[in-house]
Amino acid sequence: MKKLSSRPVSFQALAIIAVFVGFLRALFEYQFFGAGVTIQVLWFMPYFYFSIGLVLFVLFHSVIGIDWRRSFGAVAMGVALGVFPPLIDLAVSGAGANVRYSYNFFIQPATYPWLFFGGAAGIPVGEAASLWMSVAFAGLYAYYMRHSIWRSLLISAILYVFFHVYLSGIPIATAYMILGKFPDASMAAGSAGHVINAITYFFAFWYIGIALIAYGILRPILAKLLVKRILHMLPFCIITFFGSMISAQPVVEAVLNSICLALVFYICAVENDYFDNLYTEGARATVNKQDIAFLRIILLMTVAWLIMLGKLIGLFYLLIYLGAVIYQLPQYRARKYFAAGMKIEGLWGWLSFTSGTLITVPKKYDPALLIYGLLAFLGWSLISVLKDLKDLNSDRRAGNESIYLYLRKKGVSLRTSHRLISSLVFAGMLVPAVVMMLRGGYAGAATLCILDATLLLTLMRRHWFIRFKLQLGIICLYLLALLYWQSALP
Repeated sequence: MKKLSSRPVSFQALAIIAVFVGFLRALFEYQFFGAGVTIQVLWFMPYFYFSIGLVLFVLFHSVIGIDWRRSFGAVAMGVALGVFPPLIDLAVSGAGANVRYSYNFFIQPATYPWLFFGGAAGIPVGEAASLWMSVAFAGLYAYYMRHSIWRSLLISAILYVFFHVYLSGIPIATAYMILGKFPDASMAAGSAGHVINAITYFFAFWYIGIALIAYGILRPILAKLLVKRILHMLPFCIITFFGSMISAQPVVEAVLNSICLALVFYICAVENDYFDNLYTEGARATVNKQDIAFLRIILLMTVAWLIMLGKLIGLFYLLIYLGAVIYQLPQYRARKYFAAGMKIEGLWGWLSFTSGTLITVPKKYDPALLIYGLLAFLGWSLISVLKDLKDLNSDRRAGNESIYLYLRKKGVSLRTSHRLISSLVFAGMLVPAVVMMLRGGYAGAATLCILDATLLLTLMRRHWFIRFKLQLGIICLYLLALLYWQSALP
């Protein structure tokens, strides 16, 4: 036990253990009982074990009261218990037995597997034994560390509830989201059974979300950074949802795509803050290398899962992140050159829009989407320049060449540069209003014009022009209005 409490945390090592346990268990299931093994099944299992590891970090920290950074050994052992279910079932039932591992999709109290065994889902004894071993291990570890019976019972009870969330809560909630109703036993057979099996492919996103929430509890500063940066991410989410709407993508998948896109831009924002601190003298570091390592694993999990499912948007997420790497990595740092920075910001706008249109690849090519994508690129290239004004002094100290500093070198005053850029932004944002008016959406065109004029007012007012968050808020309202009125057009 002492050794378990002396090992420093490593999320790379946790990810490796999760992959090892997940892959090994899937292969055991195939070798022992003939369970189907696909690339999706192999990739699916490590997500579960990685998220369980993060839950254990939180429980050990919150209930036992130990430093979570020193509990890696115990977490690793808890995750490693996941390899035992097929081994136990092999010993109990023998090779080739009719043993199948599944989730519980049914709300039937009389047959619910309260003890993790049997029930309508037919959960085998090996699965139940492994889950109870994990519950017992957590309780014993708590008692060893604090010699407290109530802590031991509490952590065991919480973990028991969490396992039911994984076993039943997530499957039932996902099935309801996809099917629009709660499944019953009659849906487990026939074509409906295949639908339920397909629903499990969405579970990886729950596991990623649980891991993120758990790490946010361990590192509250990252949750604060999320609140601080939310206005920076929201425009891209609206743009991608706009793309989904005009290309008639499924609503649930469009929402999920927007959430995933927000996650990608959040990871980019955290890394941006990390590298910015390297260039700012006396800056207090809020983000550390451990945070970056964890978030990169989360990004890799998201992109890899989408690619495994054959979803092209996974590559778009990867391109957005790689653009951020080029934008801020010390070895190149494209933001030092205003033209390169504008192109990458514009590329983010285009990738956001296009990812929304390609959640499900359409059978026919629509040239109009190319025009929309071009407008997204040009529009966000221009709007992104507005943030450079508030960063004028920090850019000068870091040696970054923003467009304001570039024009200043050419003899153009700051006031003239700002008026020119503000006028271009105003004119660019009038274009959708004009198009909407030509299509008969007069109320929508009027709304967009009012918001555009409000933005111009904030840019021209002496005490408001550097309040980029205020301007971002107006831009978000503009994009939401565009989304709403575009959907109302015939």
